[in-house]
Amino acid sequence: WLSMTCPTAGQIQNQSELAIAPAAGGALRRLSTAIDRNISRASWTADSRALIASAPDGPRTSIWRIPLDGPPMRWRTDAVVASEIAPARDGKTLVIGALPQ
Repeated sequence: WLSMTCPTAGQIQNQSELAIAPAAGGALRRLSTAIDRNISRASWTADSRALIASAPDGPRTSIWRIPLDGPPMRWRTDAVVASEIAPARDGKTLVIGALPQ
């Protein structure tokens, strides 16, 4: 699978969502339609069953676990503005960020 952000289908302008497509070619599959946020970056989990993505949520950045099958789950980040996301092989995720000013 290849992951990418793409424009949100519908009436929301300048917003993107997370999608995947088969590496050999094929139809695009949108994964984050249920999230009403602009997805800005995503990284695969070690088992390739989900993507960890960030999206603005007021003055902070929410981190989402978006599985290939199943609903997205938001992780609370307590006012952190995330700049990098790094899932580890043991299932833990490192989020690098700063507190908003």
